[in-house]
Amino acid sequence: MAYEIENNVLVLHKNKFKTEDKHPSYRGQVLVENVKKDASMWINTNKNGEKYIRIKLEEPYVKPDAVSYSSSSTTAPEFAGDNKSVVSESEPPF
Repeated sequence: MAYEIENNVLVLHKNKFKTEDKHPSYRGQVLVENVKKDASMWINTNKNGEKYIRIKLEEPYVKPDAVSYSSSSTTAPEFAGDNKSVVSESEPPF
């Protein structure tokens, strides 16, 4: 069931992908003055054994586009002529 995010209301859900302590316990989203943010929440314990909550707001995650390669970029470049470079062992090959 989809829900609409309300302005200045933080909505968090239990992180079902948490496998390590450093992963957030809860994840969600919030609109802060109509600007969407991703939210992460951890339940931590301080030195005195008291529990506290830490919440981090970040820019929304944007999945990078799949890198597309043209067919010409997968083939080796063509060189004109039979010029072969001679590299001495004292010089780097680049």
